[in-house]
Formats: sequence, C-alpha cells, structure tokens
Amino acid sequence: MELIGRLGPAAEVLEAVRGGRSVLLLGAGGSGRSHLLGEVADRLAEEGRDVGLVRGRDGEAGVPLVAVAALVAEHGLAGAEPLTVYTRLPAVLGRRRTILLVDDVGALDRASAVLLGQVVRAGGTAVMIGESADDLPGSVHDELVRRGAATVWLEPLAPDDVLAMAAALAGDELASESAADLLALAEGSPALVVDLVAAADITVDSTGACLSVMRPGPRSRRVVAGRAALPESALRAFVEVALAERLPTILLDEEGVAHLRQAGLVAGSDVSTVVRRLDAMVLLDDVPPDELSARRRALGGRLRAWAGWQARADLLTLRGGGTVPTHQLVQSVDRSLADGRVTDAGELLHALPPMDDPAVLLLQGRVCSELGRLDEALAHLQAVLATAQADSVLGCVGRELGLLHAVRRMDPGAAVASVEGVLSRMVDPGERRVLAADLVKWRLMAGQPVDRGEPDEGDARAVVMARTRLTESLIGAMLAALDGTRSAVQDHVDAGFALLADVPDVEPWVAELLTLSQYLGLAFDGDVDTAEALAAQHRDRAASAAAPSLGMWEYAAAETALHRGVTRQAAALARRAVRHLAWRDYTGLRPTAAALVAAVDARCGRLTSAERQVDQIPAAQLLDVKVELHVARVRAERRLRERDVPGAAQILDDVGRRAAASAHRHLGVMAVDEAMMIDPRESRRELLVELIGDSGSELGDALAGRAAALTRGGPGDLVPWVDRLLELGMVGRAAHAASVSSRRLAAAGEAESARRWRRRAIMLGSDRGAASWPVVEGVGSLTQRELDIARLAAERARSREIAEQLGLSVRTIDNHLARVYRKLGVSGRDELREALV
Repeated sequence: MELIGRLGPAAEVLEAVRGGRSVLLLGAGGSGRSHLLGEVADRLAEEGRDVGLVRGRDGEAGVPLVAVAALVAEHGLAGAEPLTVYTRLPAVLGRRRTILLVDDVGALDRASAVLLGQVVRAGGTAVMIGESADDLPGSVHDELVRRGAATVWLEPLAPDDVLAMAAALAGDELASESAADLLALAEGSPALVVDLVAAADITVDSTGACLSVMRPGPRSRRVVAGRAALPESALRAFVEVALAERLPTILLDEEGVAHLRQAGLVAGSDVSTVVRRLDAMVLLDDVPPDELSARRRALGGRLRAWAGWQARADLLTLRGGGTVPTHQLVQSVDRSLADGRVTDAGELLHALPPMDDPAVLLLQGRVCSELGRLDEALAHLQAVLATAQADSVLGCVGRELGLLHAVRRMDPGAAVASVEGVLSRMVDPGERRVLAADLVKWRLMAGQPVDRGEPDEGDARAVVMARTRLTESLIGAMLAALDGTRSAVQDHVDAGFALLADVPDVEPWVAELLTLSQYLGLAFDGDVDTAEALAAQHRDRAASAAAPSLGMWEYAAAETALHRGVTRQAAALARRAVRHLAWRDYTGLRPTAAALVAAVDARCGRLTSAERQVDQIPAAQLLDVKVELHVARVRAERRLRERDVPGAAQILDDVGRRAAASAHRHLGVMAVDEAMMIDPRESRRELLVELIGDSGSELGDALAGRAAALTRGGPGDLVPWVDRLLELGMVGRAAHAASVSSRRLAAAGEAESARRWRRRAIMLGSDRGAASWPVVEGVGSLTQRELDIARLAAERARSREIAEQLGLSVRTIDNHLARVYRKLGVSGRDELREALV
C-alpha cells in the first residue's frame, strides 16, 4: 500500500540520508513506522544504495549480535569473535557506504547496540525507529547527538488520510457512518485501520463501502491490553457508558467515573460519553450476549426516570429484547428526530406497529425520507396530505415533500410543483410564509425565476415569527453567498445564528447551511486561507461524527480547489463527496458533485472518462445551473482538443451568463474568467466586468484588473497580477498569468524577462502542484526528480556529488539537468539558483 499520510516524513528521511545524516524516526506502535522504513529501503535500493536491514526484535532472543547476524554473515564475519566484528564491520560498511535501517532500536540486544554505536561513530549512516529517544542505547544516543542526526516524528494520521487508507483497503470510499466509526476507533493509527477493516464485514452500495460488523482484531486487542488496567468499579461504569454511548453521570459509580476520566476513557461532567471507542468495543466484545441484553434492559429501566432521556431508555430496552408501549415509542421517535439522531429514530420506528394516525404517518415519512427509503416516505406523506386540514400540518408535509423531491430524488421541478400545491391549500399567512421561503430554494435548484421581493411588512404576525425570520436569514445568506457581497452574507449569517436560540427544534442542517454561506462569502471574496481553514474544521468534525453535512463540506472544498487550480485535491474531495452525499444530502448537491468529478477529470486530461460521466447525467439534472457549469467545462475541453478555441470560450461565456441570470453570479464570473484565459477579447472583458459589478470583492477586482491586462495591456502589464492572484489563493490563475507574461515579453523582444516569467510559471506548476490550465505553448513543469536535482545543483553541488546522494549515475544527473536548463531557459548552475528562487 502506498504511503498514505506518510509521504512528508518519508521525504524528510530520504533527504537526510542522501545528505549523509543519520535519522531517528519516532512514532507510537502502529504508526506505520516499520512500513515507512521498508518503503525507504526500497527507494534507496532503487537508487543503487547498499542497504542493511536490522530487526531489533530479534534481539529479544538474548543471543549476542543476533539482530545483526545476517549483516555479519553477508560480510564474511560469521563465527568471528565479537571484538573482531566490532573492529572490522564498521570499516567494511563505511567503504561500501552501507546505510543501516534499524527497526525497533529499543529492542536490540546489548552487543548489537554496541556495534550500532561503533558504526555511527565511524561516520556510517543509519535510520533507527522507535517510540521515543529514550529507546536508544546510550552509546548510540550520544553519537547521534554529537553528529547532528535528524529527528522525524510520525504523528497520528489526519482524518482524510485515515479515510484514504480505508478506501484503498475496502475497495471504495467508506459510507459516512462507517467512516465516522473508523475515525473514532482507529485513533489515527495506520495499523489499527488495517486491523479494523480486515476484521469487518464489507458490503458496497451507492453510499460507499459499509463496514457492517466491526469487531476488534488482534492488533486492536493488543493496543487495549497494553493500557493501564481498571479497578472493578471503573469497569462496571465503563460497560454502562459503552452500552448507552452517553449517560447522566449521576447514574454511575462516582469513584469509577473518576478513574475513567483520569484514564481518558470518558469525558463530560453532567453527561458522560465514551472517548476511547476502541477500548469500549474490546470490552463489550468480551461480554456474553445474554449478559449484554440483561444489562441493556436494566440500564434502560434506570434511565427512564430521568427527564429528557426517554428515547435513549427506550432504545436500550429494545436492544435488550424488551418492549416499549406504542405511545412512548412515538414520543421517542419524535425526540430522536429533533436531536438529529436519525438512525436512532429509524431503529425506534421499526418497533412501531402499523398505524393510521396522521402524526405517526408524518413521523414515518420524515424518518424514511432521511434514511433514503423514499417510496415508503412518499406513501406516508401522501396519506397525511389526503386528510390534513390544519395549516401547521400542511406546512410540515410541504417541507418534507420539498426535501424528498428536490434533494433526495434530485428532481427540483417535482419539489416546486408539490410545494406549490400544498401552498394553494394553506390560509394562515405565517405558515404560508415559512413554506414559501423553502420554495425559493427549490426554484433556484430547478432553474426557475425567483421572487426576491420584500416581505409584506403589513403582516405583523409573519414578521415577528422567529422561524420565518430564521428561514429568511438562511435564504438571504445563501443568495448573497452566490450573488452578493461578503458583508451581506455575514449580515444574514449573524442574524440567522442570533435567531437559532429563539426557535425550538431547528433542523441541524440550518446552522450548517449558514456556515456554508459564510464559507462561500469568504472564498468568493478571495480570502481562501480563512475559507479553507473553516471548511477543514467542519469537514473533520462531520467525518468524526458521521454528520449529514460531511458530503456538503467535501463538495464545497472540492469546488474551491477547482477554482484555485489544485486539481488533485479537487478530484479526491469530489469523489468522496459523491459517496457521502449519496448517504445524506439535504442540499441537493449530489448531481453537482458528480458533474464536478467529470469537470476535474477533463481538466486533468481524462476527457473520454469525463464525457462518459456527463452522458449519464439525466436531462432534468441539467436544469440546475451548478450542474450545467461543470458539464460546460467538459464540453469546452473537447473544443480545445479540437483546437476550436473560440468555441470553447463561447461555451463558458454562455453558461456564465445563465449562471448570473439564475442568481449564481459568482460562479458565472469564474466561468467567464476561464473563457478569458482561453480566448481574451474586449467584449469578454466587458461581460466579466458587468458580472462582477459592484460586489466589492477583492477577487472580483483582481480578475477585472487581470482581464484588462490580458486585452489592453502591454507586454509586462500582466506581471503584477501574478502575485496578486497568489495572495488570493488562485494558484492556477497565477501560473497562467505568469505563462502569458512570458510569451508576451518574448514576442516584444524582452528575452531575459520572458525567461524569468517562464521559470516562475514552471515553478508555480511544479512546486505548488497547480494545474497548468489552459496550457500555454512552451510552458511545462518539472518532474519531482528534476526538481530535486535542480535544487541540489542550485546549492552548488557537483554532478558527482548529486549522483552519490541520489544513487544515480553522473550521466543521468547531467541529462536531467539538461532538461531542467531547457525548461527554465537557463545556461547553467549560475542562473539556476535565481530561477528557483
């Protein structure tokens, strides 16, 4: 398996070793340090280096020099006295420039540790791995400190890396709930990821790979067994919290809870929740099933007396094989839905007998819709609609029908028709206004005109309704994020969050959509760093909690990455978003995410695959202008392949106009700006400026200025916009501006300036990983190997020295350098340093 999440540390180790420095690689057990050491060994061997691998654990046999026995035998010293080995082997390894790779250095037998110290003292290079510097034998530690060895730490894997590794093992992206479970259990450990996925039953459906039965494997058990033992009172308390997942602390043994907190197993003061899920899994796996059932029933009975805990009590009772009265189940389903615990609501609902009560049918419709059982949901909602008279009930049904059709069935046109039908039966102005605000979203998605007039101030009751004002703030924030100014977005977002406290039982996604609007306002204003930090924070939180917002945040980050020109990141996030939106989607973004995957593939040269994906998009989904924008990118790429530059630009122009006319002005601006990059014309610049308008956006101002330089400016007028676009996070657009500047300066006879900006364009594409789009003739990028060699040469290293460091021949180095010089337009090492800077 590739070094997911470990490429940075591997590069640090290789760089140090190539420079002749020893390395101490530190990481907890299961951090992937042995796997990384193996990959380093393979890379060094491919470079022609002599590598000696030492397994520290062999030293546990207690036989002197057993850990280095293979190395001793390889160099003709088998059977020699230890003193002979100590004096001769370091010299032999030094002559051969052997690099020692020592796994589990802390487990070395004493004699092998002494030999390792002799090797390092003689100037040999070694890479040693352990949990901490304290693992090092004293003789080795002192020599490493004296010779300035490098230290590389292996931190726990980031959530994205855990999910990438799991996807590689499972054969597909994980479904959201499985992803959240794995993130909580694996604790960022590559070894635990492998252990848990291998022990799970894996099924794959439209939502991704489901780890349906997760049990602790051997590695998981060893990790938990290695932790501090708990007293009996703490074990009893831990079993109860693990069974319920969260409990009022007052129900638990006080001394036991204190031990659990000190051990980091639970957290919380009034409510105790499990922190280390892996320990809880191992503990419960060892309890007999009959005993678990009895404990669940008993715990449910104790919990029932506590206000606000009825739903959890009923769930425990059912899981323990008990029964719950029907009226009580209905209340618990409603409470679970209000708390955003849809899976719990579905489990409770499954225990309900068939009923004709409209309130129960509405609950069943809501839960089935959330869980993706859409035909069942629609049948329940239509049954309620057939008999409903009260406007409050009609409003609830209308909201659920809108979500079902527009978001979950991806048919916003049907949502508009259904909601309009429900509105026609409603009389109460306040209830109508709440549902009418929802209708705005579905019309936007369906590409239909939106009534953006001011609310009726004469309707005092409607104006003061907190829920109505919250919905209006949300709609206002969403519209401003796509069509307005950053300040307008923030005003609506602030108003919405202020109202959240005044509205009971607000759907959890309301706050998420307000935050998404804030993110879009930041991104379209050019504050990409702040926007990306916000998205990463919410993406990691959603992944850890299996929150329905996960796919939304992945899509938002993928779209921004596309506009920035960072296509590799865009591709990874967009594909993950498609999977997670298939599981939970309250935004209607699933078809847009699928279209984004196609657009990224087209930009990366996979045009045939992109066109196949576009052909599978239903015509109804193309009514959503967000989908249409990405499809247009694929079709424009086909025109570019056919060398129809004006045709490609016109496709993007047209869709940009339609986006702006459909209240998606910022997305329209990005499309027209892409057309400017392909085929800059004055009429196109005027269109771009018209769409940007008076948004006050720093990014909009920069795009307008860059467009003027493209169409009106002299050879060097585009140059200042390179750094400005970089400041705003638009790496791909900055690389394009540098490329065009180089070409124009060369045409004007300013050869030196042209070479300088050509180098800048190449380095932006090489060093920052920006996509070279659209391709500017004569401007490519350096491969990673070329970049490594160029950097060493720029530091005045000679070809022979570089060859020795990288394990290549001098001739190979010179050939690489010749290509670097040609690409960068330099004559030799003297100019190379300036070019790279």
